[in-house]
This record gives sequence, C-alpha cells and structure tokens, in this order.
Amino acid sequence: MELELTSVTKRFGSTVAVDSVSMALTGGINLLLGSNGSGKSTIINLLAGLTYPNKGILRLDGSEYDSGNREAWRSGTETLRKRSRFWLDKPGLPLPLTGRELLKFEWHKEDDHSFASLESLANSFGISVDLDRPISGYSSGMQQKLGIIATLLGRPRFVVWDEPTAALDATSRATVARLAKDYASQGTKFLIASHIPGDFEGVADWIGLMRLGRLLKAGNIPLLSKSESNDCVIHTDRPSQLAGRLVELGMATSVSVEKGNGYGDITVKTTEEFDEAKVARLSREEFGATQFSVSRRQKSITELYMEALA
Repeated sequence: MELELTSVTKRFGSTVAVDSVSMALTGGINLLLGSNGSGKSTIINLLAGLTYPNKGILRLDGSEYDSGNREAWRSGTETLRKRSRFWLDKPGLPLPLTGRELLKFEWHKEDDHSFASLESLANSFGISVDLDRPISGYSSGMQQKLGIIATLLGRPRFVVWDEPTAALDATSRATVARLAKDYASQGTKFLIASHIPGDFEGVADWIGLMRLGRLLKAGNIPLLSKSESNDCVIHTDRPSQLAGRLVELGMATSVSVEKGNGYGDITVKTTEEFDEAKVARLSREEFGATQFSVSRRQKSITELYMEALA
C-alpha cells in the first residue's frame, strides 16, 4: 500500500496541532516518533477519518483526495479504513463482551486460518486463558494486547497503531515489536505512532520525527542514520600515523586506535571538515597506506529522536 500526505495542517481553535506535514511512508514498518502533544495522534485520527484537516492532500495507491473537498477526503479515509486495521490510543472497548467475543466480532470472516491465528496471537501475549472472561475484568495492559491482536487477524495489508506499547511490560513490548517484524516480512505495512523510541529499535525501517506539530525529519532509517552520524571507523594499515593527522587537520575531535596484525581500526568522531576522499589520499600519499576503508556508524532510533527533540 502506498500512502502519502502533502502539506497537511490541522488546527483546533488557535492551536496548530499539525503544521504543514508532508510524508511518504516508504518503509514496511513506519515509526512516527514524538513526545506527547507533538501531533502524532492527530495525524492518526486524520487518517482514520475521526477529524478533518484544514488543508492538505492524501494520496492512497495512486488516488488523490484533497481536503478542500470534504467528501473527497471522507472517501479517501473510508477507502483506507476498508484496507486497514486501526488501534487508536484509548479507544474504549465494549466491557460486557468477553475477549473472544470481541475478536470474533472484529474479524467477521470466520475462517479456520483466522481463528488459528487468534489462538497463536493470544498465546504470544499470554492471555489465552483470559479470552473467555469479560473485558471489564481486564487490566489496561490486557486490553491493549487484545486490541493489538484484533488488528492482526486476517493479515491485513495495512495496520495503524497509536501508542501500542503503552501500559505494557517489557516482555509484551518486545512481543509487539516481534509481531510487527514478522507480519511486515509477509507483506503487512505498519504505521506506528509512539513516544518510546527504544521499543522499535532494529525493527522499524522508516522514521518520522515530530515536535510541536511539525515533522522535523523523515526517511529511511539506515540512510537517515548514516547521514546524521558523525562517528565512523577507518580501517587502514597506518592507523597511528593517520589518527594523529586527522586531529591536527581539525577533521576529528577524538580518535581511538585498535591495532591488529599489520593494520588497525580508527574510531573517529568527525567534524564538518572531515572529507573521506581527502583522508584516503592523505593515507596513501603521506603515509604510504595500502589498505583504507571508511564505514559510518549507524545512529540508533533513540539517538535520532533525542537529537531532534534537542
């Protein structure tokens, strides 16, 4: 599924909750990160059709829906809902129903695969024995697990989660990440809004960083991470000489050398003056190096998130 927002703005009175946000979800697991009040949930609610933008365009699988035409936007969000499963923040569950009754209601196509999946998912979260109890007796964490299970039944094309790890313990948060990774590997696309960056470390492959309604940065995590990183490792057979020269030339603020058999690795915290081509030439011409390569350290999601907030 292809989904893109262009110049989407949403105001509540004088408060701008979403400020001209444009993003294309190019990953399998797309993570929208920001602190409380950053606009994440407003974007999710706009996609769910629970509120309307003041302006903006939704593009979905080649079709365009302009908010200037309220019926067009409504048509776009209805199409999205039909192709997707949403778990919204604090949705309110029908408390008199049992967990199993709710899941059967949510998944109306009662085929064997879906209900086998139901039991498997319930086992993943350790709530199989609770499915025949009324939801009114569930803790907030158990309700959260139930909602996540409901979105995954039938292997939907697109899943939207708003704060899916809220109220969950560490083991259950890891289960949420693992399930997202497993389903994404089989073709399900995710949009996950969260304020806890570490929960999807190594799982998400696209990130959007939000603050005060604005999208500060967005893109494929490996590319964004490496472009933002100022840490690199240089592999060379002249590590000690080159390390000192990098500091002298103002290309590095710190270096450390780890030597091996005739070669070594220099861990470098680079400055804006660092030029890989210039360093390669320097290592060959000044020190006679025959081995040289540079690899950038990929920043973690948490590092990207904290730097954007700062």
